[in-house]
Amino acid sequence: MKKPIRLRIQWLILGLLAFAMLGTYAGSVISSVVVSKNNLEKNYLIENQYYAQKLAATTDSLFEDMIKYLTAEAQDINYLTADSWKIHEELEFILQSTTYFNSVFFADKTGRVVSSAPDMALNGTKLTSVGAKKALEKKVPIISKPYVGVTGKLIMLISVPVFDESGSYEGFLAGTIYLHEDNSLIQVLGQHPKHENNSYVYVVDSEGNIIYHPDKNRINDNVKENKVVQYVLEGRNGNLEVTNTKGIAMLAGYASAASTSKWGIVSQTPKESVMEPTFEMASYLCRKFPTGILS
Repeated sequence: MKKPIRLRIQWLILGLLAFAMLGTYAGSVISSVVVSKNNLEKNYLIENQYYAQKLAATTDSLFEDMIKYLTAEAQDINYLTADSWKIHEELEFILQSTTYFNSVFFADKTGRVVSSAPDMALNGTKLTSVGAKKALEKKVPIISKPYVGVTGKLIMLISVPVFDESGSYEGFLAGTIYLHEDNSLIQVLGQHPKHENNSYVYVVDSEGNIIYHPDKNRINDNVKENKVVQYVLEGRNGNLEVTNTKGIAMLAGYASAASTSKWGIVSQTPKESVMEPTFEMASYLCRKFPTGILS
């Protein structure tokens, strides 16, 4: 009778040892997954902040180049004539030489369009938009806030003053950027390097309105309730785990673009995209070290 009892005790001890070892193994797997998840989250936060800051600097540089280009073009004497066809030819040259603008025009000092391109539909139009009024008032290079133009499109106006040889103000030369259409700005903002993990960039103006988003249906949505948007509009650069206005958990990096009146640039990754690699790791570990750990 003693031998079977001793044998059962031995099996019980072996079972308890196996259970303890399996518990230790399970704990190590869970710990590895948690550490991996935390490291991935930290890396995504840092990478997104770096990319947002890099994109903000690139955007600033792009707008500086636009201003320099228009300033050089504004020296052409054709803008001092009343010949709308000669001015149209100059404007067409601007459109053909760069992808900066979707349209360009020259307005005189009263705010009336003398000539425009790619077509001349705006000729003779008296401009009343926010961007045009500011250009006429300030008489300096201006990057406007986004607004709905006379074409009914959401646009930005990049303008520079035109002076004659004596320094008298004659009007302004302007390029428009359509925020729903292709141009240099949209190309720069759309070149996110990490599409495979669903990361993307969006941009907000100083009021928290989206002015760039991969989903064009989101353009002009107001997202100022988003904590990241609030921080970036305060001029901050950083990163944050946040739940967006659609209720999705995000790992976001953010930065301000100095040349564009407090634009905010946000690069973010859905948290669910971070979880997938950790689940794959856990599955791999379980396959590599099956439960038959004592064999």
